[in-house]
Amino acid sequence: MPNHVKLLPGMDILRCHSTSLVQQGVPKQPGGVECGYYVMRYMKDIINDDTLSFSTKWAAKSRNSYTQEQLDEVRIEAADYLQTLL
Repeated sequence: MPNHVKLLPGMDILRCHSTSLVQQGVPKQPGGVECGYYVMRYMKDIINDDTLSFSTKWAAKSRNSYTQEQLDEVRIEAADYLQTLL
């Protein structure tokens, strides 16, 4: 039987092995190269969520990853910001 660990209200993690943890209620990255964009997009979702119920919202979604359009949005925002520094 899995062992759930409570971090913050609404944020459970599932202990799979003694050294690995799987976060529940967060988008899953399907590939191995877009991790930075997934982190940036998830940070954007957290910042824009006034109720701080982002993990509950993700747990309830049938699609558990970001769309290409959602990732492209943060790519463009990051590129636009970096251009202002040049």
